[in-house]
Amino acid sequence: MRQSGRARLSAAGLSSKACLCREVRKHRRYVSTKAPTAWTEDQFARIYIQSISNAARMVGAAIERMENPPPLTFLVHNNARLRQFEDSNARIQVIEDGSRHITKRFDIKVMPTPQEPLIEHRATSIHYRYQTLVKNPGQPDLQAMQNSTALKLIRCYEQLTKLDEPIRNYILPQASLQILSTLQQLKDHFRHDSTIVFLQRNVGLIETVNREVFPDPDKRPNYMSGRLTHQVWSKKNHSQTNEFINTFKGGDLLRALVRFDMEHRNEQINESPFLLNHIPSGNLFLGPVCIDTDHEDFEDLRIRQKSANYLTNSLLGATILGTKIVKQEDDLEHRLIHQGIEAALFGVTIVHNCRTGDVLKQEESNARVRRLLQEIWAVIRYDASDLSFEKLAQRVERFVVNCTAGKPLNPMFNALVVGKETDIEVSHIQRMNFPHLFCMLSPFEKRSRLDAY
Repeated sequence: MRQSGRARLSAAGLSSKACLCREVRKHRRYVSTKAPTAWTEDQFARIYIQSISNAARMVGAAIERMENPPPLTFLVHNNARLRQFEDSNARIQVIEDGSRHITKRFDIKVMPTPQEPLIEHRATSIHYRYQTLVKNPGQPDLQAMQNSTALKLIRCYEQLTKLDEPIRNYILPQASLQILSTLQQLKDHFRHDSTIVFLQRNVGLIETVNREVFPDPDKRPNYMSGRLTHQVWSKKNHSQTNEFINTFKGGDLLRALVRFDMEHRNEQINESPFLLNHIPSGNLFLGPVCIDTDHEDFEDLRIRQKSANYLTNSLLGATILGTKIVKQEDDLEHRLIHQGIEAALFGVTIVHNCRTGDVLKQEESNARVRRLLQEIWAVIRYDASDLSFEKLAQRVERFVVNCTAGKPLNPMFNALVVGKETDIEVSHIQRMNFPHLFCMLSPFEKRSRLDAY
């Protein structure tokens, strides 16, 4: 079904109609009525990074290694992270080619409403999700396995360093499932001249944030979209897991991985979240300030872009990130292709219970991927009319080859193993509730897999 120009507006770019309207209006005389926020010197310069995920630590460590780094603060959801911070001697370690780089110049603060960690509930979640699995002969009952890790909860909330000041520069390298709840907790700390950098690959995310978190355009902060291509990991058994997957010789891969994950669960929980392995290659692709065609004029956009320059320059100055400024049109096409790859491949690997690198080797799964690609391409063309089917198919094949060489499983399969929801639940399935936003149908293949069990 063909969508209107406004309906096709995505988080990373504009339709041609919106661009034309912008060109027509850009010469109009306009004076912004928004007064600049009176930031203190520290508030103006400080950069906040959400969570201590792999991507968050990568960005933070890169910024800290600048010659004159800005003040840096990591925001975490629960006070258990503060104890882990103390146990790691208040530093982040990044290992590159056998060399260890220590990051010390940063703060860590807890969100305004700290949440208790959910580690103790993870095993229960796995048991519940997989209690109806058809067991192979001689296979143990997964429900009998228990998480024996003793979890220490730190409840001295009154002693925590909580966030109590406005945020000007904010980097959000978090899973899409968590973004709305995170921003709801922090929305009162943002001003109209604050800047949020979204480090996700989903399309339509910013429209959702506007609708659910910042419905008032006069109080809406600046948005920039980015995507990180660095290879980083923190699990000690990362290579061991990949070796297990690559040497798996047939059978129920999903069940075998659940078993493997449960056997190594205690090791993963006891790992330091402040230790990171990094292959020194990759880039941070950063787009310009996103345009709100309904509520602003050209001069207002120029002012917002100027207020975002500090954070942009800081990311450009972190040379390890390899930051590159890209056009919105190019960024949008990349995101559409990436989301198409997710829709075509991720659900199919679960349906056929196979590694990502094997999905095109099996006749049935290959045919299903090809059929889905035709449907996906028909949707993508509304926002990327120059994208050919051949280019989309080549990108899918390249992704499969790269997974064969480095990452045998895709994020959806990994999330299914540990009992987590995935970003695709937000970017595809829940998006069906808002048909004016970009959506794909293939995650229902995932549902059929789960229902079959």
